[in-house]
Amino acid sequence: MIEINLVPDVKQELIRAERMRVQVIFYSIAIGIISLGVVLALCLYVYGVQFGVGVHQDQEIKDGYAKLSKTKDLSKILTIQNQLQQIPAYHNSAPVTSRVFDMLSSVDPPAGDPNNVTISQLTVDTTAKTIDIQAQTSGYPALETFQKTLKNAEVTYSDNANKQQTAKIASDFNLSNVSYSTNSDNSLVLNFELEFTYADALFSSQSVNPVTSITGTGNATDSYINLPKTLWQANTTATSGGGQ
Repeated sequence: MIEINLVPDVKQELIRAERMRVQVIFYSIAIGIISLGVVLALCLYVYGVQFGVGVHQDQEIKDGYAKLSKTKDLSKILTIQNQLQQIPAYHNSAPVTSRVFDMLSSVDPPAGDPNNVTISQLTVDTTAKTIDIQAQTSGYPALETFQKTLKNAEVTYSDNANKQQTAKIASDFNLSNVSYSTNSDNSLVLNFELEFTYADALFSSQSVNPVTSITGTGNATDSYINLPKTLWQANTTATSGGGQ
């Protein structure tokens, strides 16, 4: 059987183009419907679900506020809670002024030593970062020895990076109210007041395992002959509190 295609090529191309156009229109309409559905779903979520959640949360806030408003002394409770939360920060930043006693014990010879200093009043000003000492001693040589010992005192400690650091303990000395008097034993003593600026590292809570030591060799003109030999030994005195 012989078939003869009597449809011209132009007609066949036109039929294929028409079929392709129909397909394109169909897919375009389908994609448009799907896109419209997605947009409607998003609008429903944004303006429906989220709006409902917001309304619910607002109501919970109002209910919670109303409940808290009925609590007696609420402002005092909140103030106390806030202060309790600040305690760790205050503790970490507060100066450890108790170290002053160990520092003084390392620079002041024991009782009975001719260079011993008897302290009657001690004031630590953490704002001005000064230490004020009112004391008495046997005489000017002992006073000079005490001052020079303080000038040669250092604190060695570990910082936050566990690196060993060293700082001079005292600077900017101010000596005043120097006068002789007699004590209860009718012995002549020298009264004085000595104020100096202390290094931050001495009382800082960030200084780990601080150790007070005396450095320098001194000489005759420095009244080195009056310095107690025990202060120049290698032994040092560690401050209390495990570095705190």
